[in-house]
Amino acid sequence: IFYRCLLVLALLSFMGCDKQIDRSMVIGKYTANHKKGIDTLELKSDGTYIYYYRSADGKSLTNTNKWVFEYQDKEPWITFEKFTFGLSGYGSKVPGFWVVEVERSGRMLRLCIDPDLNYYYEK
Repeated sequence: IFYRCLLVLALLSFMGCDKQIDRSMVIGKYTANHKKGIDTLELKSDGTYIYYYRSADGKSLTNTNKWVFEYQDKEPWITFEKFTFGLSGYGSKVPGFWVVEVERSGRMLRLCIDPDLNYYYEK
């Protein structure tokens, strides 16, 4: 009986460590890891975001609008409205929707920019 109790406690503690990502966890400031200028994204609790990009040559872009957090197929996703990337070669220069999965890397949350180049916004 002792070993059964120990097994049950181990399973319960393991399940407790598998914490799902919820909306409150994604709120905050993210910084891109591509090292091609300053590239930040701040998600505010009121459902708005502020995006800021400044390239090495000083050109800058700021945009702000709404974001929505939801689960699709048991995975957490964020949809950004009227989003435009500042980083050259990414996205359209016309504001649109950016839908991105929220990933966990260790204790860090991240939003993928380019998986082939390992570019992410990291919180």
